Amino acid sequence: MSDVPAGAVGLGAAVASHLRHAARRALLVAPRGGPPRDRAFHAYAREVRRRTASAPTSLRVVGRRVVAEDAVGSIVEIALRGPSDARTGDMLYAWWSNSADAVRGCHAGPAADVAYWSTPVPGRPARRRRASAEHVLTSVVDLAGTRADDDAVHGGAAGLLAVRPRIEPRLYTVAGVRDLEDGEREVRLLVTRRAHWPARSAAHLTGLGTGDVVRAWALPHPHRTPVLRGATGPGLAVATGSGLAGVLATLREHALLGPCAEPAVGRLVWGSRAAPAQWLLDELRGYVDTGVLGRLDVVGGRGADRRRVTDVLGTCADEVRACVTDGWVYVSGHREMAASVDALVRRVAGDAAVDAGAARLHYVESA
Repeated sequence: MSDVPAGAVGLGAAVASHLRHAARRALLVAPRGGPPRDRAFHAYAREVRRRTASAPTSLRVVGRRVVAEDAVGSIVEIALRGPSDARTGDMLYAWWSNSADAVRGCHAGPAADVAYWSTPVPGRPARRRRASAEHVLTSVVDLAGTRADDDAVHGGAAGLLAVRPRIEPRLYTVAGVRDLEDGEREVRLLVTRRAHWPARSAAHLTGLGTGDVVRAWALPHPHRTPVLRGATGPGLAVATGSGLAGVLATLREHALLGPCAEPAVGRLVWGSRAAPAQWLLDELRGYVDTGVLGRLDVVGGRGADRRRVTDVLGTCADEVRACVTDGWVYVSGHREMAASVDALVRRVAGDAAVDAGAARLHYVESA
């Protein structure tokens, strides 16, 4: 999603971002034919650049609760509120900041205002900016892993701008959207945080408190659940960790619509390394009770059910095949899981059926 620079942004990188921006505008012409997948991705790319051309929206944190937690990390649901245009199936492209401790540790250099090139993102090529040293250290330069004795720290914000990578916004699938009476909207995210990860986006978001602000764009998701694109028939959703977000948003949306003739999701197989919180299990089981979800399987390495998601799928080959040929399949989570599920589904249903489903956006991997 990022517009290339993973390092420092100087004049060369800034000019390159403008050239890429111009080239993409010329190339993003709607295809005249081709499968739905190709047309959808062209539409997605055009819409992303249209939305990011405007300033991001400021959303306030109004709540947080743990989804799953163990000794090595956690998944947290964060509730945001504000004038967002996010819809079920969308993503938030959210900026993050360095911690106050990291900024204090790098405030050894000059404190004068600093000129710099802004971080390019799709739809927003780099621009020349000037800001305080504190702003640059907080919101522009990625300080993860920087130590107070690093040579660049002694050059202050200007020195760090020359050598450090930039803070880049991170994509999060929306886990729920709710319209509020005052015209604002509540948007929920699932954020995974691991203890050994560098202190970047996940650390920032999971450390926010009520009233803190997140700046983000609401963007369409190219890998939304097929039922949101109008797919019918038996539906199978397979997710691990915070990959549950897109499925959860779909279930929450359909629950608001009232009784339905058939489940929005026929079967959900969710793998979680840590035991899920009781509130989430109750919510998911409630969808089964009301018919929004046909069947629920929760598995994980540290729970009572230690199976993997592929172990569950291996016991219901006929159901998997029916979802591929007559309905839809949605897979979301880490890449290794998605690859294992894809291999299993192809063995069961055949490459031709899977490829045909993918072309129609009825077989979707979001990993």
